[in-house]
Amino acid sequence: MRVLIAAALSLVLFGAWSSAAQWSGPASIGAFGFPSGLSRIEFQSLLQHFVSAQYLKSFRNLGVEDDFDHGHLLFDVRSPQRPIAILYHTQELGGDDSMDPRARNWIQWVDRGTIEDASRYERKVYPHSVSWDWFLQRELAALRQRHTILDKMLDPALLGVEVSESRQWVFTRVGCGVDSTPPDFIRVVLPAGPPVCLALSQS
Repeated sequence: MRVLIAAALSLVLFGAWSSAAQWSGPASIGAFGFPSGLSRIEFQSLLQHFVSAQYLKSFRNLGVEDDFDHGHLLFDVRSPQRPIAILYHTQELGGDDSMDPRARNWIQWVDRGTIEDASRYERKVYPHSVSWDWFLQRELAALRQRHTILDKMLDPALLGVEVSESRQWVFTRVGCGVDSTPPDFIRVVLPAGPPVCLALSQS
């Protein structure tokens, strides 16, 4: 019996080692919650572009929950393997009093890297159904009061795509020391400051 247990354990450990040995970088980054169609390095590049354009304009504290620490990857129903855009929310819990509270919803197109105010894509008319009616009656007013635009509030006709799925990535500020930096991290350089290391997780 012990021999059988030992053999089974060996197979399990070998399988785990074999899977780990096959990891080859960004293309297999799914272990950290990344979709196969977008690598960690691509996301780092996109976020760097956004930070360079919006730092001190729509946020101040990168990787901090109160201000800017996440983005929603948007997937088109026609191409579910690769996100077509990222919906960012800045000034998440109030932000800075000197910032415009309406400047907190941003669309970044993955393949072009271009950044736009997400409010230009907000629905003017909503569908009618039990779930939509509940959303309109119970949630929409509070969201608008906080100047928040969710992915479901984006108009497919204006956006040019039908969003089929949204996945939230959280990037939390961590130390950049060799010992303290986790393996699933990215590094973004602030326009007027040192690099910022961000640990990534999916929520």
